[in-house]
Amino acid sequence: MSAPWKPGEAKRIVIVGLGLIGGSLAKALTQNTPHQVLGMDIDDDSLLDACSCGTIRGKAGPEDLKDADLIYLCVYPEAALDFVRQWGPKLKEGCILTDA
Repeated sequence: MSAPWKPGEAKRIVIVGLGLIGGSLAKALTQNTPHQVLGMDIDDDSLLDACSCGTIRGKAGPEDLKDADLIYLCVYPEAALDFVRQWGPKLKEGCILTDA
């Protein structure tokens, strides 16, 4: 079995929830990796702030979720379960889905 991530290869990462934990994680990944870091949040102001200050490279939509290589769920447990129920079956094979 080959490694799913090769050094230097940019991946699509989606951070769901851009609060303290998700925002910090997104900022660290954006500033220190070549990966395309996108975000989702129920608060549109949080999304706009994250985009304008460079915390994320853009807002994630349904197609970004379906094509994501890694998804971090930075939301409350019940919201994480709702996300998995809705999106789990639609994610591409090999996508890593984890919480923070």
